[in-house]
Amino acid sequence: MGAGHRNRVFHLMSRQPDRVWRPIEVAAHLDVPNIATQMNQWATEGVLRKVGYGKYTLADEWKTAH
Repeated sequence: MGAGHRNRVFHLMSRQPDRVWRPIEVAAHLDVPNIATQMNQWATEGVLRKVGYGKYTLADEWKTAH
């Protein structure tokens, strides 16, 4: 997925920065295929924080920095 999807995911999750999201929820909100693999990659890159199996939140530095 390109930067466009990343930006859309970031904007969605930043509306509720402390919420824990499942990839299927994000995909449904954005009307895209399941993005679990991509969200895991973004967690590896530090944009998201993996808080459990299939559960993500924004990384702390992204909650206010952007």
